[in-house]
Amino acid sequence: MIDVNSLVRNNYHGIMRYGTVIKKVVRADGWAYYKIEWHHDQDYQEAAAWRNEISGKDHRIEEYRGDDLSLVQNPRQITLAIEAHYKLLRSPEKK
Repeated sequence: MIDVNSLVRNNYHGIMRYGTVIKKVVRADGWAYYKIEWHHDQDYQEAAAWRNEISGKDHRIEEYRGDDLSLVQNPRQITLAIEAHYKLLRSPEKK
């Protein structure tokens, strides 16, 4: 279950975004909506700015409906995978 302080991800046209939930509201429509503090989000910010520029509209999203997010069940697993990736790249067998 996604709640405040959960680590979540969002895929925006192939840009994988990770962030922390800072607010959760359940609305009358039954959906939970979340405000997210995104981490290292420069690729998305650039893509969104380009979209805004070509469309002449502001497409920023302040709250995300629950089905637009995925809970990162085990954040440590991401760290371990990245560490293993770079260890493999540095191994003598890769050179």
